[in-house]
Amino acid sequence: MHATDHVSAGLEDLQLTVGEGPCLDAFASGGPVLIADLAAATARWPAFTPAACELGAAAVFSVPLQIGVVRLGSLDLYRETPGPPHQSRAGRRAGPQ
Repeated sequence: MHATDHVSAGLEDLQLTVGEGPCLDAFASGGPVLIADLAAATARWPAFTPAACELGAAAVFSVPLQIGVVRLGSLDLYRETPGPPHQSRAGRRAGPQ
């Protein structure tokens, strides 16, 4: 496990502690889990969601990491405001000026 800040680390620890959350769902299902408004997901993850929101996450996105049929883990991202994932500005191609 690697986390880039205290929120990321807290989200990972929380999921492993309560046994639910987007990382575990992405790993189990083999598909992405994209939650643009975490506060609305309380029914899905009743133990994870309130604590994750308290940590500062408002949206979470998890994708499984897999080679062939072997699942290795998942990549988890979060936003501090609700909303979908966005393409980074650095990744956009500059247009003519």
